[in-house]
Amino acid sequence: MLEKRSFKVFGLDCQEEVGLLKKVLEELPGILNVDFEVLQAKMTVEYEEQKISLEKLLHSLNQQTGMKIVLWEDRQKSEETAFLRKYGRLLMTTLSGLCLMTGVILACLHLIKVADLLYLVATFTTGSFVAVKAMYALKKIRTDMHVLMLIAILGALSIHQLLEAAVISFLFSLSVLLEQRTLYKARKAITSLMKLTPSYANVIVTGK
Repeated sequence: MLEKRSFKVFGLDCQEEVGLLKKVLEELPGILNVDFEVLQAKMTVEYEEQKISLEKLLHSLNQQTGMKIVLWEDRQKSEETAFLRKYGRLLMTTLSGLCLMTGVILACLHLIKVADLLYLVATFTTGSFVAVKAMYALKKIRTDMHVLMLIAILGALSIHQLLEAAVISFLFSLSVLLEQRTLYKARKAITSLMKLTPSYANVIVTGK
């Protein structure tokens, strides 16, 4: 029996996440078709129920992508409410920026060792987000922007260019934050437009 279900994908912000989800779904049995609506963070999957159950499908997607995925009808009660999950990246990016700026000032005052320590803190506070996403991509033998950013950060660290590593890590995290903010505004605007849709309409039938 064919089944078609829609899912809310928390963290679906760009084509990188779409590519990872497609890769995971390609390896699962019974998947016939998949569609994405990035602006709504929505994924629709058509599959053969006798080959894969809904529970196994959800479990595989959550375990192999690192994203939180729930049924579309359950999205309201599953909204991100934990403080760190909602604001973790914002807090870490802010901390990274402060450490980076303070490190540059201290380097100008010739406090190089303290500045280097702050550069490392700035790198790892935001680089942890990059590393996690990169690991999920590498598990699926995919090279996405997170993998490339991780290589750039590790490369800078390996040649002791701590300032460059901190700058790469901070700017990438900041760009992701701006992307998420833009998508949030777009989703909010679409939701507002949908609320304007009238619940009923009067049909005036003219004489024949």
